[in-house]
Amino acid sequence: MTLKTALVLLAYLLVLLFFSLNPWLHPDSGSAFGKVSWDKIDHALAYSLLSSFLLFANRQDPRRGLTSLAVLLSCTSLGILVEYCQLWFTANR
Repeated sequence: MTLKTALVLLAYLLVLLFFSLNPWLHPDSGSAFGKVSWDKIDHALAYSLLSSFLLFANRQDPRRGLTSLAVLLSCTSLGILVEYCQLWFTANR
């Protein structure tokens, strides 16, 4: 992974965390499918995109299978952690 790629990924991650944890943003939490809200769908898409970017950036890694598993587990864990942080630290998310 080049430095430029790493900086772009870091910028995306910081923007993603900024918008995920901002207490003054009021996402449209209307129901999309049953009990699943649009906020949850947006969240899943944003972290899926992060996973895709990371997998694409590491596509030439010789340990590709292990790297892919680590990326998917890390992004999923981060997404779940952010959901709990929204619950604990913001009143309107």
